[in-house]
Amino acid sequence: MSLKGKLVLIGLGVGVGYILGAKAGRERYDQIAKAAGTVWNAPLVKDVRETAATFVNDRLEDAACLLKKGASGVIDRMTGGRRRSARTAAAPPESL
Repeated sequence: MSLKGKLVLIGLGVGVGYILGAKAGRERYDQIAKAAGTVWNAPLVKDVRETAATFVNDRLEDAACLLKKGASGVIDRMTGGRRRSARTAAAPPESL
């Protein structure tokens, strides 16, 4: 992410923090909300949002695959490679 994009996100964070912490009344809140809307819809911010969304969407499947492989490896190490099937694990004992 570019420096401009980071600065925009920091500015948005400061704005949100101020809104959440402000005790200046409804009129000031409306002014701040309008300014935040203006920033949110600015072309630079839209570009950053779209770039981030594209980045996440492009890597979502890869991340899911990596998580599955990692979890599978952890389970294999914990069980020594011996796994019970879901049917076996869910079956109640026949007698107590």
